Amino acid sequence: MLIRNNKKTRDKVIRRELKLQETSLFSSTKLRDSRDNLNRLGYFSKVDINQVPSELEDEMDLVVDVEENPTGAFTFGVAYSSIDEFMGQVEVSENNLFGTGLRSKASIEYGAKRKNYNIYLQEPWLFDYPVAVSARVYNQERVLSYYTRESRGFSLGLSFPIIEEVRYNIIYNYDYILPLTDVDTSYEYWLTPVEIEGGLNSSITNTISRVTTNDFYRPTRGMDASVSMEYAGLGGDYHFTRSTLNLAQFFPLYKNIFALMLKGRWGTINGGTARLYLHPSYLPLAA
Repeated sequence: MLIRNNKKTRDKVIRRELKLQETSLFSSTKLRDSRDNLNRLGYFSKVDINQVPSELEDEMDLVVDVEENPTGAFTFGVAYSSIDEFMGQVEVSENNLFGTGLRSKASIEYGAKRKNYNIYLQEPWLFDYPVAVSARVYNQERVLSYYTRESRGFSLGLSFPIIEEVRYNIIYNYDYILPLTDVDTSYEYWLTPVEIEGGLNSSITNTISRVTTNDFYRPTRGMDASVSMEYAGLGGDYHFTRSTLNLAQFFPLYKNIFALMLKGRWGTINGGTARLYLHPSYLPLAA
């Protein structure tokens, strides 16, 4: 097997996405799946996998030609809304750090009524196994009409395949909500002591997903589906269960250029026997 034109991305990052390996039996289905796997990475603008004659009888070689995309991005912007007023945003991301497939992102949202800071890092192949680990730290502050809310915390994630494209993902989230500040005295009646005092939200989210799309940026066929359940109450102050179902199906219409997408989402949240935490945006008078 020969891999060509990958100036940044390391060979092993490409090889580990291929369903066909040396000495394996040829399969047109695995060849298509290998191409789809590479396109879903978002590293390449073009992927070609071709068969070439081998020096040995009854064998063939594969040549993988790729054209690399820029995988790093620096974005910034300024926005204004009647709720948040003026706000600026800066984000730096790299989806293929040092050509190893490591993903990283740092972002800042700063305005008169919103201040968010996030750092995210993911290793998609831990020790060259298809096990992804991720970590995120953040600080969020929101100035609402009747009070100011601030929280800070972190999350740790682990993901691995179950069968084929089906993956299991588990995320632990630690969110410390600080006591509310700048509370309008005329609004205190609508707030519970729990909401005013803040507390700890310790939750775990289990997700099963299946992704068979053929491209990272412009999918034209395949499915992106997931079902997840979040349980809060692992020693924290808030108790609830949230269930979510997402489904997107892509149908090609014209030469993998135009496609039809059907997408649906369903979710529900139920309070536990202890204190229930809802984001302030759900409060009717705070939004």
